[in-house]
Amino acid sequence: MEKKQNSSLMINMIMSAISTSANFIFPLITYAYVARILRAEGTGKVAFAQSVLTYFTYIASLGISSYGIRECSKIRDDKNKLSKLVQELFIINFISTVVAYLLLFITILVVPKFSEYRTLLLLMSTGIILQTVGVEWLYNALEKYTYITIRSLIFKTISVFLTFILIKSKSDYLIYGGITIFAQGASNILNFINARKFIYIKKYNDYHLIKHIIPISLFFSSAIIITVYSQFDTLMLGFLSGDVEVGLYNAAVKIKTMIISISSGLTVVLIPRMTYYCVVDKNKFYNLLKKSLEISLVFIMPLILFVLINTSDVVLFLCGEEYLPAISTIRILVACVIPLILTNLFGNQILVPKGNEKRFTVAVFVGMIINLLLNLVFIPIYGAEGAAFATLITETSNVIIMSYGCRDECKFLTSNFPKKKYITSLMISILIQIIMFNILNSILLFERLVIKTIILFGIYWILLYTNGEEITHLILKTIKNKIKKE
Repeated sequence: MEKKQNSSLMINMIMSAISTSANFIFPLITYAYVARILRAEGTGKVAFAQSVLTYFTYIASLGISSYGIRECSKIRDDKNKLSKLVQELFIINFISTVVAYLLLFITILVVPKFSEYRTLLLLMSTGIILQTVGVEWLYNALEKYTYITIRSLIFKTISVFLTFILIKSKSDYLIYGGITIFAQGASNILNFINARKFIYIKKYNDYHLIKHIIPISLFFSSAIIITVYSQFDTLMLGFLSGDVEVGLYNAAVKIKTMIISISSGLTVVLIPRMTYYCVVDKNKFYNLLKKSLEISLVFIMPLILFVLINTSDVVLFLCGEEYLPAISTIRILVACVIPLILTNLFGNQILVPKGNEKRFTVAVFVGMIINLLLNLVFIPIYGAEGAAFATLITETSNVIIMSYGCRDECKFLTSNFPKKKYITSLMISILIQIIMFNILNSILLFERLVIKTIILFGIYWILLYTNGEEITHLILKTIKNKIKKE
């Protein structure tokens, strides 16, 4: 039984790895094209609209995503209870979505700056209602990662083709705004259609909506707080510095988001299982925590250091020369990924499964206050770099505060984690790349990046594998077994 569970978990992780790789590769392809066509001004307009809509999206979602994954995971084997719960959460979600749209319309009418972006905001706001009907949290709770992966790849591929076909000039930023919500929007429609495979579509006479409000509000509080400080920098830059500065900052945010999406995508598959083990088996819960941290170190740490070392090459490849002024901003935001990984570990993988949302909410609330104050001080003086530095301080403070609620787990990870193995492997890989720096810089940009990637990641993973790192062995074993079966 345990072997079967471990096997299914590894398959889920591989599926998630494919999905998150797509989340990294597809934006890599499209943004490299879009950044050059729309320029910093055009991408800045879309980024500003996205930052505005993020607030209303979270009002609509109301924290139901995190709450839904946790609660549905507990009763996923009881179809009747699951169906009733999903319908209750959907009703609440629909009401909150209506409220979000009313607030959006009022805001557009009242705030002159938002009125300038009216068409773009209304176009991209269709993603709010599509998110509601998509009930993505249900599919995560049921661990339907093969379906999620295949669906995601199909619609992302279509969106890539649409990007290259439809975006031809600087004025096509509206089209770009529409395409940015297409992949997820189409996925949500398909989710809605397929939901009847997993739940009963019938009316219940005893809906209990009120009992969900308090726990949902805790998730909502933390989500909206995170949204306030994660989007306030872009909003403030838009008001004070204009579309070009926002576009440069957005390039940095895009690169950071690509990296963190890999980490969150790989570890999200663990959350339903962690919620279950947290209650029934503490040893398995701790082992999953260790695996989660190992996954981040295997895949994310070399990527962070790669971008920090080769920032100028990454910018030239992804965005073009116009975005070179964003180099220092990119380095600061990429450094933010390290505390973000720990925030995800402490918050979503420890505090939430343990039912300690209050600690999570307190941490992000303090972070929000710090972020708002620092942005108000730094942005008028330092622009995008100031916004990035404010984010770094904020995320670090979140980690410190959350760690107090995870003392036992931190002790376990500290005492049971092979730190020397990872540090040694990473340092050797970086050293080899630095030694070959002058040689590699004499070749073309694309070839240079490919060779540097192979050197850093290849040597790092080989060293980990030869040193007996568990995750690398498990992944290779699972892939081999999959090939043999086929």
